[in-house]
Amino acid sequence: MLELLASIDMVRQGAQMKALSQKNEARSQLMWRAKWLLNRVLRMRGPTARVLICWLIGCLVLSTDEVNTYDTRMQARGEQTTSSEIVIINLKADDSTRLIKNKRPLSEMELSESLMWNESLWQKLFENLLKQNPKFIGVTLHFPEGSARRSNNEYSNSVFSNSKIFWAYPVAGQEHPALPIFANSQASNIGTSDLIKDEDGVIRRFHFSENEPTHLTEKIVEKSIEQKNQTEPSTRIINYRGGARAFSQFLASDVISGRVSAETFKNKIIFIGVEGLASHQYQTPLGLQSRALIMAQIADNILQNRWVHRAPYLAYALLLLVYLLLALFIIHKYPQSIAVTLLLWVILLTSALSLWVFDSWYLWLPLESPIVMIVVTWIIFIGHQASVLERQSWQLRQERLYLDELEQLKNNFVSLISHDLKTPIAKIQSIVDRLALQNQNTEIDQDLRSLRQSSDELHRYIQSILKVLKVESRDFRIHREICDINQLVDEAVASLNSLANEKNLVLIVETVPIFSIEADTTLIREVLINLIENAIKYSHRNGKIWVRTHEYDDRVDVEIQDTGEGISPDEIATIWQKFVRGKEQDLKSKGTGLGLYLVKYFIELHGGSVHLESQLHQGTRIGFSLPLESEPNI
Repeated sequence: MLELLASIDMVRQGAQMKALSQKNEARSQLMWRAKWLLNRVLRMRGPTARVLICWLIGCLVLSTDEVNTYDTRMQARGEQTTSSEIVIINLKADDSTRLIKNKRPLSEMELSESLMWNESLWQKLFENLLKQNPKFIGVTLHFPEGSARRSNNEYSNSVFSNSKIFWAYPVAGQEHPALPIFANSQASNIGTSDLIKDEDGVIRRFHFSENEPTHLTEKIVEKSIEQKNQTEPSTRIINYRGGARAFSQFLASDVISGRVSAETFKNKIIFIGVEGLASHQYQTPLGLQSRALIMAQIADNILQNRWVHRAPYLAYALLLLVYLLLALFIIHKYPQSIAVTLLLWVILLTSALSLWVFDSWYLWLPLESPIVMIVVTWIIFIGHQASVLERQSWQLRQERLYLDELEQLKNNFVSLISHDLKTPIAKIQSIVDRLALQNQNTEIDQDLRSLRQSSDELHRYIQSILKVLKVESRDFRIHREICDINQLVDEAVASLNSLANEKNLVLIVETVPIFSIEADTTLIREVLINLIENAIKYSHRNGKIWVRTHEYDDRVDVEIQDTGEGISPDEIATIWQKFVRGKEQDLKSKGTGLGLYLVKYFIELHGGSVHLESQLHQGTRIGFSLPLESEPNI
């Protein structure tokens, strides 16, 4: 017997040292991982660093939210179904006077497990239970040798030494704990009754014994051997199924007096405990529970394999990464109001999924860590977006100031050209005209005509540039008035007849009566002159040019058709851009490449559109459409 006690003591000390070593090792590994990740993140910059910070926060919360999450989920789900094989028989501490045949009631401080011993009553209790043929009976009270008396009656000994009865044997907190009074020589009918407490004093885990004596619940549950051989950790998380109502409970006094019906305990696993005894009350996630009730919970977990299962830490970390990527997608894809709503839905669905998986398959999915990580991600990235928007707003204000200065410089430049270049050109032209009159039929007459043409071209270039600068200025507005588009066409054709006659071109005007429209006559006249002048410039000698007008339901169309060279297909898409001319026309005729740009700009200011059809060597058809109903002034 002494050797057995020494062996038990060594096993107890070894288990304590092993548990402490594993705990310290896990804590040191966690600190090392956190330090390593933090150092790597601090070396990074930009979005990657923010993503890793959010994920690191989620992983750190993941390593600390286990305890509170278990408690909250078990408290929220209420009573659950339990194995019908397990029942509890309770002795009441208030019955101690009758049990020990004491004439005065004992206070709670005076009560102990040993005082609950009364051989005749316990014998009667076991006799009534064994008659119903239970599977096993576990006595969670400890009656050590020397503190409880027993008779040497052979019948009494046979009852207490029945192979279906197992006696509790506490090991923790005792240097050399005394064996129960009915322990056999091999100590095969005893089991430890110690329950593992977490740092906060709550019992959440059960540790399968690796050596003899095993735990009392392992002794009396047949599946304990099968459970121990599985490749799972020896320490399991207890899945508490509820409080006192989770299991069928009976009073020992009712069993002794025969007030319990027959067959009640047949093929049952029975735990005998005591109510109202402080040493038998433990804190659990569901509140205070007796030792017998906690052992019944553990037995139910062993029988039904209802332990709370936990996946590897890496799997949860990867799951957090999925949540993080989903949150980032929502934050960057949708506006803030919609993103907040979607993130709240993600949190609600995560909570529902976690609770459903926990209740259905007892698999713990993190809940607190993804919620914290999503909130942190929202704060960090929305804060970052706010700072980016603030910086962009500041940059836009600076650009606005810069553009205002640039606009002022451009206006000054326009004013400079208007006043300082137009006047010298006019003087040059007047001097050339005077010299031409004085030197007719002389050798310099040809040079003077060439100088006059060049000055005219320069004047047109300057005028084109001035028009572009004017129309692109911020204060440019069109001035609408009622006008007849046919009259504007006639005026433009009349002004260009002399130019057409130089190339022996025929201008054919085909107009139909149309309603008056509201338009800026100066701009529309400029458009018509540009289009007809281009047709004259790019048409062959002795050709024809048609100018047509049409009226439709809601618009007026003007079309100019020539018999010139046409435009290649690859140049049609860019012909309306600023300073763009045909490649072949650069050598055949002079121009600025601003005419069609101004045409398109003026027509679109009126709410109209331009169109162009052209084929090489077959001529060009170009025109514009204006709405009959005028739009607000721009």
